[in-house]
Amino acid sequence: MGSEGWVLVFDLDETLSAVNDSEWIGKLPPFKKAILNRKAIEILKRAIALRRRGQVAAILLLTNNDSDDYIDGIVKRLEAACGCASGSSGKPLFDLKAKRNDTVTPRTPDPVNGAGYPLKDVVTVERMMKRLGKSTDQLASRIFFFDDIPNHVMSKEVQPSQYIVMKWVQKVDGKIVSVQDQTNYTSVHEALGITKSRQSGTRKNYRAASRARDIKRRRNRMKKESL
Repeated sequence: MGSEGWVLVFDLDETLSAVNDSEWIGKLPPFKKAILNRKAIEILKRAIALRRRGQVAAILLLTNNDSDDYIDGIVKRLEAACGCASGSSGKPLFDLKAKRNDTVTPRTPDPVNGAGYPLKDVVTVERMMKRLGKSTDQLASRIFFFDDIPNHVMSKEVQPSQYIVMKWVQKVDGKIVSVQDQTNYTSVHEALGITKSRQSGTRKNYRAASRARDIKRRRNRMKKESL
């Protein structure tokens, strides 16, 4: 990577969040029911810190989803988890979001998903960076791309270690049966300086928060039973 900073590009569905496939049938899946990818949140938190220092040039969202309500709902949850929020004095989590049929994406049909879907390649990221007024010098060497699909055009344009295939949620017949992250994050952890101690601290904080929520639920239940 040159001096311009890393560019992190995230897919949304099955990458940052996941719901049962049945939730999509005939209705918009409620974003509050979606599971968030805890390890991706850890990466986002680190990227936010490095963005302030200029070591990360941009954090981008490039999704096939076309629902503004769902995308915005998930993004707000992610921002809350990362400690930043749109509309506040802080900087939004994503510098730019591009969804299905966004004008920033080329009109060429995506070979993976077909017509009408964003072409996930370096050209699309370049257009997003230009829209932000940011440098596109040596862009392919600066991109980390996160997606559950292993064969987007991007897979032929960036180094294999910079194309992160997400394997964090397991489904059977479209239903989430387990959340066991098997994604290889080694290269992005090394690039962003995410150490084992930092990962351990994140897990400890998450466990502590979970224990606090359990205690609160028990207390509320006891109060109701005493009435």
